[in-house]
Amino acid sequence: MEKLYKLAKKMESLGYETQVFENTDEVEKFLLNYLKDKIVGFGGSMGMKSMEIYEKLDGIAKERHWHWKTPEISREAMMKAHLADCYVCSANAVSENGEIINIDGVGNRVASTIFGPNEVIYVIGKNKIEKDFDNAMFRAKNEAAPKNTVRVDAKTPCRTDGKCHNCTVSGCICNVISVHRRKPSGIPKITIVLVNMDLGF
Repeated sequence: MEKLYKLAKKMESLGYETQVFENTDEVEKFLLNYLKDKIVGFGGSMGMKSMEIYEKLDGIAKERHWHWKTPEISREAMMKAHLADCYVCSANAVSENGEIINIDGVGNRVASTIFGPNEVIYVIGKNKIEKDFDNAMFRAKNEAAPKNTVRVDAKTPCRTDGKCHNCTVSGCICNVISVHRRKPSGIPKITIVLVNMDLGF
């Protein structure tokens, strides 16, 4: 937990609010209470999917929007999530210096962490934390991205061998790479939730 508290302190110095939890039960309790009566949007977080937060917010949140829960990945569903009161997502990696790295194919998640919703909540497991920027970028490209190609059935070189080829093939899921050096000024409040468990890709 010491590593998480140290990172939390660093993130606070960069303009973020923070929460540190031991496990997903504590995260769930926090989210269900915090998101009550709000319009909530979701990014494609495997951590949120595994915790079934979307389902558990039924009757608690004012509205819920997540394109995974629609028949197809629609622009309309993404826009509703983008303009929510609160957007909930994760990160592909975060450095101990506080740099948050996300890689997207469509760009909806990256966009929603920069401008649009009233606030953003990142839920980040300890497996996403790397020593520095270079290691965090390596993780995003060579660990998170190949796993996500399987999830979305993308036909990319990294799906075959688990290594980034810096490809530009059709179906590439690395069309947009964002690095947050500190809290973007376009979103009034961003909370970083750090969890002392491996969570998501």
